[in-house]
Amino acid sequence: MIREYLNDVTDAIYKINTDEVESAINIIKQTIEDDKQIFLIGNGGSAAIASHICNDFQKGLECRTIALTDNIPLITAWANDDSYVNIFSRQLEQLAQRGDLLIAVSGSGTSQNINEAMFCAFDLDLNSIKITSAIYPRIRSTINTSYPIVIPTEDMQVFEDCASIIGHAIYKELKK
Repeated sequence: MIREYLNDVTDAIYKINTDEVESAINIIKQTIEDDKQIFLIGNGGSAAIASHICNDFQKGLECRTIALTDNIPLITAWANDDSYVNIFSRQLEQLAQRGDLLIAVSGSGTSQNINEAMFCAFDLDLNSIKITSAIYPRIRSTINTSYPIVIPTEDMQVFEDCASIIGHAIYKELKK
């Protein structure tokens, strides 16, 4: 079972379109050079990955990065008083400026709060990266994003492992 799982992760990693990752690296690099803000979002395990990427970028690259997943009182206030669908978009409306970057990590690619934030990013003239899986057709998974990274798997744990590896690969490339 363990070997099979590791083979599944390895197989998915080798099938990732590296051109998509390179495009994401280039827009992140440009965002940092322009001294713009990077926002990260996700749900569940993807939220943890977003927070981890934020940690690496902020500490290791010393760039302006914030994980909108990390302010639990604010998230629950928006969810309670407005709608869970808007927990990230409302934060973006208050914090983001033209030219900033949104990075969304979403295994299914169809979470309403993630997609609402992606639409908000578009309206605010932000660039966006969406790290998603192949669970749903590519068109639905990468809706309204400038730079999609599709991890070719339908297994959520494989997706999360691969998304973490992608985050680390991007960090290592930017750190050079």
